[in-house]
Amino acid sequence: MTPTLALVVSLLAALPDKPPKPFVWEATVEGIAAYRLPNGLQVLLVPDKSKPTVTVNLTVFSGSRQENYGEKGMAHLFEHMLFKKTKSFKSIKEELTRLGGS
Repeated sequence: MTPTLALVVSLLAALPDKPPKPFVWEATVEGIAAYRLPNGLQVLLVPDKSKPTVTVNLTVFSGSRQENYGEKGMAHLFEHMLFKKTKSFKSIKEELTRLGGS
């Protein structure tokens, strides 16, 4: 078997048996549409035709209230991991600029 054929076969084998479920519309309130993805993530779409851009805000409902015994401080650590740099990812602003954000 050639390496290319082996790669194609392995990629095909990794495909799910059925296509992923689409997102599900939940409600629309005052023009804001709420959807839920199969992984449980809730997406709110807020149209604003006054600007030719898209704004993405991420809210994670996780905090000290959700921590169990032995997890004290994990929510705070997670919060900092979302905006601090790493060895391979130096700046969120630079990455967004590289991707065309402003």
